[in-house]
Amino acid sequence: METSVRAIVIGKPGHYRDSLAELLASIPQLEITLVADSLQSALHSFSPLAADLLLLENDPADRSTETTLDIIRSNYPAIKVVSMIDSVRQIQSNQIGGVNLVLPKNISAGDFLRAVRRLIAYHPLPRLSTPCSNLLVR
Repeated sequence: METSVRAIVIGKPGHYRDSLAELLASIPQLEITLVADSLQSALHSFSPLAADLLLLENDPADRSTETTLDIIRSNYPAIKVVSMIDSVRQIQSNQIGGVNLVLPKNISAGDFLRAVRRLIAYHPLPRLSTPCSNLLVR
């Protein structure tokens, strides 16, 4: 099968980020084009042709995430964004505005893959706007 979805994985270096990248790479039509430590570092090598999907391990301590995500959304509105969050408080604190899919970091591998496959299968998907306090996160 021909690769049709290019993905960027962004998160703190370590086992969790590497596991997310491996899970994504297991989707046949998906290719990882970049793994980066932060949105800011990804912007240096980012181009409109570099990705269709951005997987973001949301770091509550990084207050620049929202601003950088706004920049990416302004320049590349077609990119689908998945945000992995620690808690519902991150939704309530407006740290995930403009994303297509919000998933808890403790999601099972199977549920993660099903959710991402669904996201890349449907075009277009509306972005979530903040505040999104009515969003249900299992």
